[in-house]
Amino acid sequence: MIPVVLCILICGCAAKPVGRQKSKEEAVKSNTKERPPIAVAVEDANTLQKSFDPKKPEEPAKPIWFIAWKKANLNMVNGMQSGKMWDVKGKVYRDGKESSTFIASEAEAKAKQGASKDDPGNQLNLSNGVKITSPDGKSTLVAKNVEWIASKKVFKASGAVTVEGPKGVIGPTGELYATSELDKLATSESYFQK
Repeated sequence: MIPVVLCILICGCAAKPVGRQKSKEEAVKSNTKERPPIAVAVEDANTLQKSFDPKKPEEPAKPIWFIAWKKANLNMVNGMQSGKMWDVKGKVYRDGKESSTFIASEAEAKAKQGASKDDPGNQLNLSNGVKITSPDGKSTLVAKNVEWIASKKVFKASGAVTVEGPKGVIGPTGELYATSELDKLATSESYFQK
Protein backbone atom coordinates (compact mmCIF):
# COMPACT_ATOMS: atom_id res chain seq x y z
CA MET A 1 0.00 0.00 0.00
CA ILE A 2 2.83 2.43 0.84
CA PRO A 3 4.50 2.07 -2.61
CA VAL A 4 1.18 2.93 -4.32
CA VAL A 5 0.70 6.05 -2.18
CA LEU A 6 4.32 7.11 -2.84
CA CYS A 7 3.82 6.56 -6.55
CA ILE A 8 0.66 8.72 -6.53
CA LEU A 9 2.42 11.47 -4.58
CA ILE A 10 5.50 11.43 -6.81
CA CYS A 11 3.53 11.25 -10.07
CA GLY A 12 1.00 13.79 -8.86
CA CYS A 13 3.72 16.28 -7.97
CA ALA A 14 5.54 15.81 -11.24
CA ALA A 15 2.49 16.10 -13.47
CA LYS A 16 2.38 19.14 -15.78
CA PRO A 17 -0.86 20.92 -16.66
CA VAL A 18 -2.27 19.92 -20.00
CA GLY A 19 -2.90 22.66 -22.57
CA ARG A 20 -1.03 24.95 -24.93
CA GLN A 21 1.83 27.13 -23.78
CA LYS A 22 1.24 30.90 -23.63
CA SER A 23 2.97 32.96 -26.26
CA LYS A 24 5.38 35.67 -25.09
CA GLU A 25 2.79 38.35 -25.92
CA GLU A 26 0.04 36.55 -23.96
CA ALA A 27 2.35 36.15 -20.97
CA VAL A 28 3.17 39.87 -20.98
CA LYS A 29 -0.53 40.77 -21.29
CA SER A 30 -1.48 38.51 -18.40
CA ASN A 31 1.24 40.11 -16.24
CA THR A 32 0.08 43.66 -17.06
CA LYS A 33 -3.58 43.16 -16.18
CA GLU A 34 -5.23 45.88 -14.20
CA ARG A 35 -3.96 45.64 -10.67
CA PRO A 36 -5.61 47.01 -7.55
CA PRO A 37 -4.45 50.52 -6.61
CA ILE A 38 -1.84 50.80 -3.87
CA ALA A 39 -1.46 53.83 -1.59
CA VAL A 40 1.15 54.27 1.12
CA ALA A 41 2.41 57.05 3.40
CA VAL A 42 6.21 57.23 3.50
CA GLU A 43 8.63 59.24 5.59
CA ASP A 44 12.21 60.27 4.80
CA ALA A 45 12.89 58.46 1.50
CA ASN A 46 13.87 59.18 -2.12
CA THR A 47 13.53 57.98 -5.70
CA LEU A 48 15.41 58.27 -8.99
CA GLN A 49 13.25 58.50 -12.12
CA LYS A 50 14.76 57.23 -15.37
CA SER A 51 13.59 57.19 -18.99
CA PHE A 52 14.75 55.63 -22.22
CA ASP A 53 15.03 56.82 -25.80
CA PRO A 54 12.68 54.69 -27.97
CA LYS A 55 14.86 55.53 -31.00
CA LYS A 56 17.85 53.92 -29.25
CA PRO A 57 16.45 50.86 -27.41
CA GLU A 58 19.92 49.36 -26.99
CA GLU A 59 21.01 52.24 -24.73
CA PRO A 60 20.29 52.00 -20.98
CA ALA A 61 17.69 54.26 -19.37
CA LYS A 62 19.03 57.64 -18.21
CA PRO A 63 18.08 59.52 -15.04
CA ILE A 64 15.78 62.53 -15.51
CA TRP A 65 15.26 63.51 -11.87
CA PHE A 66 16.10 62.52 -8.32
CA ILE A 67 13.93 63.60 -5.40
CA ALA A 68 14.21 63.11 -1.63
CA TRP A 69 11.45 63.99 0.86
CA LYS A 70 10.68 64.11 4.56
CA LYS A 71 7.06 62.93 4.14
CA ALA A 72 5.01 61.63 1.18
CA ASN A 73 1.76 60.01 0.12
CA LEU A 74 2.54 57.68 -2.80
CA ASN A 75 0.16 55.81 -5.13
CA MET A 76 0.47 53.06 -7.74
CA VAL A 77 -2.42 52.68 -10.19
CA ASN A 78 -2.04 50.45 -13.29
CA GLY A 79 1.73 50.87 -13.47
CA MET A 80 1.60 54.66 -13.02
CA GLN A 81 3.35 55.91 -9.89
CA SER A 82 2.31 59.25 -8.43
CA GLY A 83 2.84 61.08 -5.21
CA LYS A 84 2.59 64.23 -3.18
CA MET A 85 5.77 64.99 -1.22
CA TRP A 86 6.72 67.55 1.41
CA ASP A 87 10.02 69.19 2.34
CA VAL A 88 11.80 68.07 -0.82
CA LYS A 89 15.23 68.42 -2.37
CA GLY A 90 16.70 66.86 -5.46
CA LYS A 91 18.42 67.08 -8.83
CA VAL A 92 17.43 67.20 -12.48
CA TYR A 93 19.47 65.64 -15.25
CA ARG A 94 20.27 66.52 -18.86
CA ASP A 95 21.32 63.59 -21.02
CA GLY A 96 22.06 61.51 -17.92
CA LYS A 97 24.27 64.14 -16.24
CA GLU A 98 23.30 66.25 -13.23
CA SER A 99 22.39 69.75 -14.41
CA SER A 100 20.90 71.54 -11.37
CA THR A 101 19.63 71.06 -7.83
CA PHE A 102 16.37 72.15 -6.20
CA ILE A 103 14.56 72.53 -2.91
CA ALA A 104 10.83 73.14 -2.32
CA SER A 105 8.19 72.83 0.36
CA GLU A 106 6.03 70.54 -1.80
CA ALA A 107 6.25 68.43 -4.93
CA GLU A 108 3.96 66.28 -7.05
CA ALA A 109 5.28 63.64 -9.41
CA LYS A 110 3.89 61.14 -11.89
CA ALA A 111 6.08 58.51 -13.43
CA LYS A 112 5.83 55.31 -15.44
CA GLN A 113 8.50 52.64 -15.10
CA GLY A 114 10.30 52.36 -18.42
CA ALA A 115 8.63 55.48 -19.83
CA SER A 116 10.25 57.24 -22.73
CA LYS A 117 11.78 60.69 -22.30
CA ASP A 118 8.93 62.26 -24.32
CA ASP A 119 6.23 60.50 -22.32
CA PRO A 120 3.81 62.87 -20.57
CA GLY A 121 3.73 60.27 -17.78
CA ASN A 122 7.01 61.73 -16.48
CA GLN A 123 6.01 64.87 -14.59
CA LEU A 124 7.62 66.72 -11.70
CA ASN A 125 5.98 69.84 -10.24
CA LEU A 126 7.53 71.82 -7.38
CA SER A 127 5.66 74.41 -5.30
CA ASN A 128 6.00 76.83 -2.39
CA GLY A 129 9.47 78.15 -1.71
CA VAL A 130 11.07 76.68 -4.83
CA LYS A 131 14.78 77.41 -5.28
CA ILE A 132 16.80 75.98 -8.17
CA THR A 133 20.59 76.29 -8.28
CA SER A 134 22.75 75.96 -11.40
CA PRO A 135 25.48 73.28 -11.52
CA ASP A 136 28.22 75.85 -10.90
CA GLY A 137 26.26 77.41 -7.99
CA LYS A 138 26.45 80.90 -9.53
CA SER A 139 22.80 81.22 -10.61
CA THR A 140 19.54 80.68 -8.73
CA LEU A 141 15.91 80.69 -9.75
CA VAL A 142 13.27 81.36 -7.10
CA ALA A 143 9.53 80.94 -7.77
CA LYS A 144 6.23 79.85 -6.27
CA ASN A 145 5.74 77.00 -8.77
CA VAL A 146 8.12 75.19 -11.12
CA GLU A 147 7.41 72.39 -13.58
CA TRP A 148 10.34 70.30 -14.85
CA ILE A 149 9.63 69.51 -18.53
CA ALA A 150 11.98 66.54 -18.84
CA SER A 151 11.46 65.98 -22.56
CA LYS A 152 12.73 69.52 -23.33
CA LYS A 153 15.12 69.86 -20.34
CA VAL A 154 13.39 73.12 -19.44
CA PHE A 155 11.90 74.56 -16.26
CA LYS A 156 8.59 76.40 -16.47
CA ALA A 157 8.49 78.76 -13.48
CA SER A 158 5.51 80.85 -12.36
CA GLY A 159 4.56 83.11 -9.46
CA ALA A 160 7.00 85.90 -8.57
CA VAL A 161 9.87 84.36 -10.55
CA THR A 162 13.32 85.81 -9.91
CA VAL A 163 16.61 84.68 -11.44
CA GLU A 164 19.89 85.91 -10.03
CA GLY A 165 23.23 85.22 -11.71
CA PRO A 166 26.67 86.63 -12.47
CA LYS A 167 25.21 89.07 -15.03
CA GLY A 168 22.45 90.47 -12.81
CA VAL A 169 18.88 89.90 -11.65
CA ILE A 170 15.71 89.26 -13.67
CA GLY A 171 12.30 89.65 -12.12
CA PRO A 172 10.11 89.32 -10.32
CA THR A 173 7.97 88.26 -13.25
CA GLY A 174 4.83 86.16 -13.64
CA GLU A 175 6.22 83.34 -15.80
CA LEU A 176 9.63 82.36 -17.15
CA TYR A 177 11.24 79.38 -18.87
CA ALA A 178 14.83 78.35 -18.15
CA THR A 179 17.19 75.62 -19.31
CA SER A 180 18.20 72.99 -16.79
CA GLU A 181 21.55 74.78 -16.24
CA LEU A 182 19.83 78.19 -15.86
CA ASP A 183 22.08 79.55 -18.62
CA LYS A 184 19.25 80.50 -21.03
CA LEU A 185 15.98 82.22 -20.09
CA ALA A 186 12.88 83.04 -22.14
CA THR A 187 9.28 84.19 -21.77
CA SER A 188 8.03 81.48 -24.14
CA GLU A 189 8.62 77.73 -24.36
CA SER A 190 8.81 78.00 -28.16
CA TYR A 191 12.21 79.71 -27.80
CA PHE A 192 13.68 76.33 -26.76
CA GLN A 193 12.21 74.48 -29.77
CA LYS A 194 14.71 76.06 -32.17
